[in-house]
Order: sequence, then structure tokens, then C-alpha cells
Amino acid sequence: MGIVVLAATLLFKMALLTDIAANAGAAFLVILAMTFGLILPRMLSEGRGS
Repeated sequence: MGIVVLAATLLFKMALLTDIAANAGAAFLVILAMTFGLILPRMLSEGRGS
């Protein structure tokens, strides 16, 4: 019985960690896209101006 509980706990923790990792990855991609969306047009327009 103890081993079953231990295995279930480990599986739950792994699922939780992968879920957090997936959310963190999605958030990172959103931040990256927003940063590029804000910075790239400025860089491009400055490059054209000079």
C-alpha cells in the first residue's frame, strides 16, 4: 500500500512540474514575442532613418 501511495505522489508531482514548466514556457514565449514586437520595429525604423 505504501509503495502505491508513493508512486501516485511521485506521478502527481511530476505532472505538476511538467504543467508548471509548460506554463512557464508559454509565458516566456509570450514575453519574447511582445519584446520583439516592441523592439524590432524601432530598430528597423532607426536603421531606415540613418
